[in-house]
Amino acid sequence: MPLSRGSSVVAYSVVMGALMASGKEVIGRIPKGKLVDFEAMTTPSPESFSKTAKNWMNLKSLPSWYQSLPSVAETFPSSRTMIEVLNTDSSSHCPKKS
Repeated sequence: MPLSRGSSVVAYSVVMGALMASGKEVIGRIPKGKLVDFEAMTTPSPESFSKTAKNWMNLKSLPSWYQSLPSVAETFPSSRTMIEVLNTDSSSHCPKKS
């Protein structure tokens, strides 16, 4: 599969979702000036990349209130409702950048 500028963002989002599904929360951030895909390509081994990425993530257990949130399947019971919510204009709910 060819690498594009969006590939690493999609992969990172999938990893974040998988971690949340397993009860973990990512507290850390990718350091300024670092690109995850380039780090993966330039580290000498998968183990060293994994160690570096784990340090950036700084994993913590999800807070207890997280367990009381409704599931996605309950909230959006069909593919149609999932697509509808993705097409919603949420700009009024997002803080404005100054």
